[in-house]
Amino acid sequence: MLTRSQVRAILDKTEVFQDGHFSVDDHWHTGQATHVMRVLQHPEYASSLAATLGAAYRTLRPNVVLAAPGPGCLLGLELARAVRARLVLASPRDGGWVLAPGQTIQAGERAVLCEAMLTDRTDLAGWAKLVESVGAQVTGVGVMMDRSTPPWPHTWPLEWLARADAPLVPADECEQCRMGAPITPARDSVLL
Repeated sequence: MLTRSQVRAILDKTEVFQDGHFSVDDHWHTGQATHVMRVLQHPEYASSLAATLGAAYRTLRPNVVLAAPGPGCLLGLELARAVRARLVLASPRDGGWVLAPGQTIQAGERAVLCEAMLTDRTDLAGWAKLVESVGAQVTGVGVMMDRSTPPWPHTWPLEWLARADAPLVPADECEQCRMGAPITPARDSVLL
């Protein structure tokens, strides 16, 4: 199991963080972009990070790790392997969530929700509603990067590997904008 400082060293080595002045979907700004795919593209790191995250959930014996398409499903696959559970994918549909074709969650199963990047806009409530709609229960949330604003609004345990150094702020409250700092171009095509 990795310590928080070892996790941070891996994230730094793979250049997950980029400092500057970034616009995230035109509504939010931040002083630090986080490119989680930079670390998840390395199977040995993804496996080690997920095993560390999974240590918190082994005693809960989850049956399912639920993730959505994107970087979170890569972390979810490795987390499912670490806790010996099935990976189940959720897909957005009509303003809600459904299970991907061929995927099932059974009544009574225990699920861990998994996402690479947790923000205040991550739809954990929608995922939980999907899990609970079949009579299963959410036993926790596992994320690589926590970028949410405390306090944690849910009753499920939250396990994270790292927290971003700079928060997301509404674009109209951005201090860097007030100082006239230009928007920094992101190194990657996807800015999380």
